[in-house]
Amino acid sequence: MPRKERLLISELPQLLAFRGNNGEPLFHDEDDYRTFVGQLRQAVADPSIRLHAFALLPTQVYLLLTVADKAALARFTQYLGRVYVPYFNRRHGRSGVLWEGRYRNAGIEPASYFLLCQKYIELRALEAGSEIDPTLVCSGPCHLGQHRLDFLTPHATYLSLAPDDGGRQARYRHFLAQALGATLVHRVETCLRQNSVLGNLNFCLALENRLQVPVRARPSGRPRKHYPDRLEYWNRLEAVARQVLPAEDYREIRLPLLDEDAEEDDWAARLLSDGTMGCLQAIAEQHLTDMPARLWYQGPIFRTHHLDGRQLEQFHQIGAEALGFDDVDIELEQLLLEYTLLQRLKLMPLVELQINTLGTPRELARYRQMLRQHFESVLAPLDPMAQASLSSAPEVLLGGRLAGVPRELIDSAPGIMNCLSSASLVRFERLTAALTLAGLPHTVRTDLFPHRPYYQQSFHEWQTASLDELPVLCRGGRYDEVASRVIGRPTPACGFAFMVEPLLQLAEKARSQPALSGARLDIAILQEADGDVAGAMQLARMLREAFPLLAVGNDFTVGQRASRVRHALKAGARILLTVAEHGRRIELWDAEAQMRQDCTREALISKVRLILS
Repeated sequence: MPRKERLLISELPQLLAFRGNNGEPLFHDEDDYRTFVGQLRQAVADPSIRLHAFALLPTQVYLLLTVADKAALARFTQYLGRVYVPYFNRRHGRSGVLWEGRYRNAGIEPASYFLLCQKYIELRALEAGSEIDPTLVCSGPCHLGQHRLDFLTPHATYLSLAPDDGGRQARYRHFLAQALGATLVHRVETCLRQNSVLGNLNFCLALENRLQVPVRARPSGRPRKHYPDRLEYWNRLEAVARQVLPAEDYREIRLPLLDEDAEEDDWAARLLSDGTMGCLQAIAEQHLTDMPARLWYQGPIFRTHHLDGRQLEQFHQIGAEALGFDDVDIELEQLLLEYTLLQRLKLMPLVELQINTLGTPRELARYRQMLRQHFESVLAPLDPMAQASLSSAPEVLLGGRLAGVPRELIDSAPGIMNCLSSASLVRFERLTAALTLAGLPHTVRTDLFPHRPYYQQSFHEWQTASLDELPVLCRGGRYDEVASRVIGRPTPACGFAFMVEPLLQLAEKARSQPALSGARLDIAILQEADGDVAGAMQLARMLREAFPLLAVGNDFTVGQRASRVRHALKAGARILLTVAEHGRRIELWDAEAQMRQDCTREALISKVRLILS
């Protein structure tokens, strides 16, 4: 089978990884590191190569660079192998290959993942605990202002952190202090292994449409037949919510399906389209003055189809709102609450928290005006949807979702950090520092903006790369201005909402089984071929009367005993009763203690009570 052609998109930065053959070390002492860095300096003298960052681990080398084309990358890698491998073999008395197979590479979306990849490789080198001079191990000290490397070319994404060197170094130091999520690490390693592009879904889809080649990482392994019980997953999700939210002092409320304040006469327009607004309207109508308050809700919402405005779609939400809290602490509480809920659902390895700050409403308005000035001269003859977004919410254009917006124009757009006051920046840094101290991995994305104009200050999303159509599982943030307008008095507010359908799809795909108290079945009654059906049903009725809180089920199937036992255990049964000899003999099996015993019908209740106690 021919080897897959290497994917290289010249306009994207590339992350390269070299590994030692059979896990052997690539460096033994400081002289090896110094020699490799010197040869790296010579290799990037080629003007078609721009090296942005590097990290030298004992058995691996990571390079973050931009190349003009495949030929330039081939010259670069061949030069390193041609000069370093003979030096290493001669100095350490060995022969043969040093690198393991082909080097690995992945394209990087600059706006969202460049700094994360730079952080990934530099942290790996700095946290390795080597006694070698850190300036020889990685480019981290250079980006922190502790050392200068003249052969590095800072990437535009790094330069956009602040207008001056001191500000960039301080921002990057704060950025390095934030924990790297396991989901991000897994994505980086998967993209390297599969030679794919590390980027957001919309970015990758645009590349695939333009290049007509797949650029996203694929699931490993062949597809397995799996027919999930969606209702079971849904019940588990609701049960987890009912455990987690009341434990954090959130009180459940019920929302109506109809929006009473809707001005349209069309009944479809009056259906509730957002849980947050429904919650605020309920507070305003009931004149609830018990502030501060924590509330949670679940139920359906209705929205028009994004392609056909005449078609109505139904979704479901589980959300929570906190009103009367104006400090950043409540936002931290809710983020940790979301983290706990996802942990209980066993979905954390598949999701990633992305967060941004929007500043105050006045700062956000100033940023929107800057974006209009940036985009309007180019977008005038283009897509009408882009024109509509330009007038109302121009930040939507930064997501790359709308056709007709050149990628170069998006990449050169001003960042929101340039419009924020020092108070807004300090507030956001307090939140991200608290998340780091709490051990909650997160990614700061300055191009992350909400679809609805509710939010101010912090805004966040939990996203997954495992779902193409519905990658966002949860959204949330602060919306003081909207809450004050709806309720009719100044009301600080923040909240979040989980989208049930994407959560169910992800749980089905991951086949996760949340840890919940209770089981679908507690006692299963099986029958042998000579069993008494009527007697087994009477036995089940007797057990239900004696233990009304337990689930007792009869298995009337006639398959093999082993398969019936597996089915009962999968349903959660702890006690299995086998009725034989026309009901004269009952075999009792405690699946948890792995104990079997025979008993009579008269002694069964006492034995079951003893096991459960």
